[in-house]
Amino acid sequence: MKKTLLAIDDDESIEFLLNRAVQKLNLSLNVECVETRCCGLKKIKSGFIPDLIIVDYYISFDNLELVEFIELVRSDDRCAHCEIVIFSGISKESIIESNLDKAVKAGANQVFLKSNDYLRDFKKIFKIISRLP
Repeated sequence: MKKTLLAIDDDESIEFLLNRAVQKLNLSLNVECVETRCCGLKKIKSGFIPDLIIVDYYISFDNLELVEFIELVRSDDRCAHCEIVIFSGISKESIIESNLDKAVKAGANQVFLKSNDYLRDFKKIFKIISRLP
């Protein structure tokens, strides 16, 4: 069965880069992208249940905080199996550790910082989905 990935990022190029990486790596993966956590939650509530959620740490103009989003996803029994990865271009120095700690306690599985090599970044993330049942 084809695995599903939901990417939540306000960077419009993420969808292109994700799909390009899927194609280059010859993966069978359904990729859906939205620009805000609010839209991601609506997509899940509408019945799209991803195996992996990649969510940006900082999304401008989003009414739903990262920790609240993770808590809401984790409270949905249909998403119990979902891996949640925080994927951000914000520098390590700018990330507020207490917010990351709260996000991990809420149910985020891993944190990745974006580099200039998106293919390498996505390979690491795709390894997570390849280990899922």
